Amino acid sequence: MKHHFWMVIGCVLPLILIFLLPLFGVGTGPLLFIFLILCFGLHLIMMATGGGTNTTETKTTTREAVMGTINIRKFGLAWGATFALLYLGCVFVMRSAGEETTILFFNSLLHGLNVRPIIRMDIPLWEVLVGIVEIFIIGWLTGATIAGIYNFGTDNSNKQ
Repeated sequence: MKHHFWMVIGCVLPLILIFLLPLFGVGTGPLLFIFLILCFGLHLIMMATGGGTNTTETKTTTREAVMGTINIRKFGLAWGATFALLYLGCVFVMRSAGEETTILFFNSLLHGLNVRPIIRMDIPLWEVLVGIVEIFIIGWLTGATIAGIYNFGTDNSNKQ
């Protein structure tokens, strides 16, 4: 339970704030940059400390336990769901921030690539739904491919 609490505080809350700050006028400038650096630094600290897990327990692990295979369907599902959530985040930004803020957001996200000539703000709902399905399929295929390549590369000769 403690792990989930810190996950919400360290991961979900900063992501929500990143999407909501532009609505309150904190879309550009040094304050957002400082917030992003702080968020990244806190994630590094959380990873270094183990995210609040109990590190006093010592467990003996074998190579087989550490280097197990990845369930291809579950890993593909995780990637597909993650891609779909990112897509929905983009939809949320476009619907709530307005055209100029959306262009500014995606230009900065894409390292200066100008999206102004190609952006469309009047996307119908059916197109959004088709996009979610398409991006989920692309994410699932990406995750399944990564898991398959990983499983192919692991040494399963010692396993029964």
